[in-house]
Amino acid sequence: MQTLGIIRKADNVGRLVLPKTFRDKLGLDKDTNLEITSDGECIFIRKAAEGCIFCGKTERTYLFDNKRICEGCLSKLQK
Repeated sequence: MQTLGIIRKADNVGRLVLPKTFRDKLGLDKDTNLEITSDGECIFIRKAAEGCIFCGKTERTYLFDNKRICEGCLSKLQK
């Protein structure tokens, strides 16, 4: 993991601004979906996966409750 040494404060509603150089380096733009997770102590931000939430497949997926699911997993859930 690379440490950039950048410190940011959250604003009064909890928002953080990622520095432009950081966004450019990672190819993030205003339309990039980000996934935010935590292990209880650390916060992780990564580009959101576009594949099925169960198996990760990216072909023939459907959006369900803002999550992607593929035909195969959907079929399994219906059984």
